Amino acid sequence: MSSRLKKADLTKPRKTLEALFRKKLKPENLEENSPYKAVGQLIRGDWQRTRHEKKAFYHFLDNIARRKGYEIYREAEALLAVFGQASQWLRLPKGWMPTQTEDTQTVFSDLVHYLFAQYEVPQFMDNAWHKGNVVHIDWFIHLGKGQNIRTAPNMYAHLTKKMAHHFLQAPADYTIEEALTYGQVTALGGDDLLIKQLLNSPLLGICQDQGFWLSLLQFFLNNKELAQDNHIKNIVEFINIKRMTDVVVDDYGQLTGKVGRPYLLKQKTAVSMMREVRVWQQKMANSYSYDQLTTWAPVKVNNFLKKGNGITYRIMQLTNNFALLREGEKNETLCGQLYASMPNR
Repeated sequence: MSSRLKKADLTKPRKTLEALFRKKLKPENLEENSPYKAVGQLIRGDWQRTRHEKKAFYHFLDNIARRKGYEIYREAEALLAVFGQASQWLRLPKGWMPTQTEDTQTVFSDLVHYLFAQYEVPQFMDNAWHKGNVVHIDWFIHLGKGQNIRTAPNMYAHLTKKMAHHFLQAPADYTIEEALTYGQVTALGGDDLLIKQLLNSPLLGICQDQGFWLSLLQFFLNNKELAQDNHIKNIVEFINIKRMTDVVVDDYGQLTGKVGRPYLLKQKTAVSMMREVRVWQQKMANSYSYDQLTTWAPVKVNNFLKKGNGITYRIMQLTNNFALLREGEKNETLCGQLYASMPNR
């Protein structure tokens, strides 16, 4: 076989794959948009597998070769993830006959549901393979065996039975994380307006603390005017800042580490919450925030240290805004106010 295949031959996947595996066709000689380019690079590339495993991967690719489904090879990394879960296959790939071949996504979805799903798995779960998320891949396999998402391995979200039910009903174009949010919010009585605004907000940090996250959801549900007035994203951004790790400054004004900060929702109202958010937004508008670390280069002079009569005198340069503010707080000087008044430090 020549180093190049005719364009007509590219509709013959077995012939093309064999040429790539036998080193009779180089991936770089394929057209840039060729569906075989990515898998060819995997077959020929230096990836962390033995020669035996590479051969097994090639045979897997060969076993799913279909004249009307060759677009599936565009999903090279996802196919490698599928191959990595061969011990979990419920059916052999050689028996796969695609029922949908409209595009790359549908034919790939058809394959993974054939291999792993004895029971229906929501379409949004296909994202597990595209993202290569091993936890979510385990969830896909778990659901495919007819198991409840609540008992999925490494399930980090708190899901009631009702939340689990609504999770499975999430729209097909959602990510898995979005589907978790959809399930929780819908089960608690939230509507599409709240869900839309939440999904447009930076939720990752908050969702990692499921106890706080669920209490925040309840707060939003108890104060529906916040979503109606389009305030959800601003509140989430504000709470992220308030809860993020805080820089610790020692007695000498130097950075020594970070600690977590709680943010309590107890006795908060929509009015008090928005008051705090507006104060924070005003600080941000003035290019100044107690919550953001700003550093600057020190002047090239030695620090002063003198000991005598049991007293230590120390003069050190302050090289960050936290140190400057701490100095102002400790000595009741105008340092903090001066820093706040500096427009573009």
